[in-house]
Amino acid sequence: MAVSNEHYRIILLGKCGSGKSSTGNSLLGEDNFQTASGVGGVTMELQRSVAVQKERKEGQRRTIEVTDTPGFSETKATTQEMVTTVVKSATVYRPEFITFVYVMKFNGYTRHDFLMYKRFLETFGPDMIRYTITLFTGGDYLKRKNHRDELERLMGQDFFQLSSNYIVFDNTASPTDKKNQTYRLLDKIKDVQAVNSKKPFTFDILERTDEYLRKAIKRKVSEVDKDEKEKKPKKAKTDVGKAVKVEVI
Repeated sequence: MAVSNEHYRIILLGKCGSGKSSTGNSLLGEDNFQTASGVGGVTMELQRSVAVQKERKEGQRRTIEVTDTPGFSETKATTQEMVTTVVKSATVYRPEFITFVYVMKFNGYTRHDFLMYKRFLETFGPDMIRYTITLFTGGDYLKRKNHRDELERLMGQDFFQLSSNYIVFDNTASPTDKKNQTYRLLDKIKDVQAVNSKKPFTFDILERTDEYLRKAIKRKVSEVDKDEKEKKPKKAKTDVGKAVKVEVI
């Protein structure tokens, strides 16, 4: 019997203390990422972990790759910080399909959380929202309440600016419930893949940077050529390997 393999590549993003690492452990079914209670984050650098698991159907396996990123600082988060974190984590997977999971904490949610989430989407352009799932931790606080009603009550009008792809996680749930949560998230990831025809997200910001570098190099080379033509050497001498310095501000 042929074995069917499904591969999921997930990058966890969010503010310090949002529960990213606990979410990663729930997805992997293993405690691979260090966690700590409280508002401070413990992830200081990119961490990547892979788990190969048997699927629910016989003859199927799934591979889940999770990258846990350093949390955005509530007081020091800048656009550059976001760009560096996201691009660095995504580069590992290029050109494979990636799903970004932006984690926010239900209990302790503030307006600043949404503004940081909004900045994240705006930084990478309008297409980013199609590749992003919003995940709220703290599902244990909701118990049997209607998640949508509670989120709308908590966030007000901000709720309607979220991606329609959102899910609530309880990282204190039983192993069985954690598996069911993972299945629901993977189903949402499949939806994300389908909506995007499995075409990976492209970083316009990187393409703009590459274009800037190409223009800068071309400009510098032209300047060197011009200088060489204006020179009138007394001796017939050819300079080989003229150095071209490119400064990017």
